[in-house]
Amino acid sequence: DRVKFDLNGTVSAVVDAKYKCTRQDDLSAWTNMVSQGKVEKHLYETINIPSLQIKNFSYKAEKGSKPVINEHLDLEFSNYLNISGKRIFLQPNLLNRISSAPEKIEKRRSDMIFYFGTTDEDKIVYEIPAGYTLESKPNDINLKTAFGEFTSSVKLENNELIYTRKFVRNAGRFPAEKYNELLEFMTAIAKADKSKVVLVGTAN
Repeated sequence: DRVKFDLNGTVSAVVDAKYKCTRQDDLSAWTNMVSQGKVEKHLYETINIPSLQIKNFSYKAEKGSKPVINEHLDLEFSNYLNISGKRIFLQPNLLNRISSAPEKIEKRRSDMIFYFGTTDEDKIVYEIPAGYTLESKPNDINLKTAFGEFTSSVKLENNELIYTRKFVRNAGRFPAEKYNELLEFMTAIAKADKSKVVLVGTAN
């Protein structure tokens, strides 16, 4: 995915995603059954970005022994950046965020069963305006638990801010006494997904 923005706060993003396995099955069935208008309405409802305009979108299937659905989105929006003086505050995880952790339960009694494992891999490249550099960023995250793995990182290369994220959810049956471990894992991911970077203008 590639994202550009100007100092007025207008952001344009080109999003290209691939869906495989059960996610491909679900998305293929859904996009083939409903109208383009309903697909667009669903996108507006699920993409949590202020003042969003969907300029274009498409879904194309790759057939084969392991079929894939390719999603393409052209987006434009404002009010996403916080610009204060010579600083820009930016949440690098644009779309694929865990908004909240599971509910806290004092003593869970039943086991947890997850029938399907999933893997989400994201890479977003932000084109940084000339004269700006990275002032602060969140620490790299590397979590490994029985429930899955999570990594995220931010780095600046030339005039590009590169954000990467990988979230693996494991399938399986987990005992009730491990619920707090799941809660801590998901809480850490939600916190990481909300983290921000600060860019600062270097011009006098």
